[in-house]
Amino acid sequence: MLGTRLRQARLAAGLSLEGLAAKLEHPISKQALSKYEKGLAQPNPTRISDIAQALNVTASSLLTEEAIEIRWEAFRKHANLSKARQNQLTAIAQQKLEGEFRLRSLFHLGDWHDLPGPIEVQNVNDCEYAAAALRMHWSLGDRPIDGLLELIEERGGSVIGWHEEWGFDALSGWADRSPILVLNTAVPPDRQRFNAAHELGHLIMEDTGDSKVDEQFAHRFAAAFLVPAEAARRELGTHRRGLDLDELGLLKRRWGLSMQAWIRRARDLDIIGEDLYRSLNIQFRTEGWHRTEPHAYQSSERPALFRRLVLRALAENMITTEDAESFIPGISQQRSTGRERRASLRELARRSLEERHRALQGTTVVIDPVETAAWDELTSDETE
Repeated sequence: MLGTRLRQARLAAGLSLEGLAAKLEHPISKQALSKYEKGLAQPNPTRISDIAQALNVTASSLLTEEAIEIRWEAFRKHANLSKARQNQLTAIAQQKLEGEFRLRSLFHLGDWHDLPGPIEVQNVNDCEYAAAALRMHWSLGDRPIDGLLELIEERGGSVIGWHEEWGFDALSGWADRSPILVLNTAVPPDRQRFNAAHELGHLIMEDTGDSKVDEQFAHRFAAAFLVPAEAARRELGTHRRGLDLDELGLLKRRWGLSMQAWIRRARDLDIIGEDLYRSLNIQFRTEGWHRTEPHAYQSSERPALFRRLVLRALAENMITTEDAESFIPGISQQRSTGRERRASLRELARRSLEERHRALQGTTVVIDPVETAAWDELTSDETE
């Protein structure tokens, strides 16, 4: 178990074995570190402390219980995103998810989800059906969806934000029965919404066995989930010879779907023809609007569950400030905390179920409105 934790922490720090060896206060070879990670050798307590300090984690975090098992299903990235950065991203995502799952267990939120499926899809019409099935399952009707990321969390999903200026869109998978999404928060909120809906498509639709087809189907699902076909026809009409840019901007603000996605949605539903579709795309590229559209979607889309759980656990004296800092660095400086001692997660785990319930009774949940801080920037391409 120590080896798994050690490798995870090293990858999350963006370090190669050689890079970690160079940071240690007491020199050690990368071969020796490799043996630790593979479970072929066991470091003594002094060495564990030295390694933890170099990785900016606590020694106890390297000795904690079994890590959660994650099955990554889809990884939307650019071709130039290095393998090292991919490894670092998944390692940090796993760390964040383990923290959230530990807090979920403390509050008896359980391991569950409210997603239908898996739904078999063979064509784009099946994707439209799958999107409609999810809307029906969540009782959304055919109206715009406000706060999509929080809705996903409310339905049992875990959403992790990752700030990456280039090379990455989204990542999704399963932790046991819980759906998980990792989203790039560096993109505009309408793009985040589309990415989240896209990953939902991957999670509830069966794979076809062809990754390119799966991506096309997930795109169609995302557009249909955010704007159902009947709603699109209600907004645009059944046939158009032209689309006004200001009209598209208003629709973007109402539905949280980008102007370019609206143009594609109109073409997919045969509201506009291929010639108009191509003409509009050429105009967007000529004006540079394919990168920054002339109308913005103002609403904020950010996951909130993890931060609320950390703040709740602090308010209820269930974790220490050190615990909270390990979950969300800097959180203790962003709130007013009392001086009373808080039970650590390890201490609380030793309490009986009745004692845990007693700790929860009569305590007010504290919610900090400050937005969740972005993750630390990636620091190295040397990760192995």
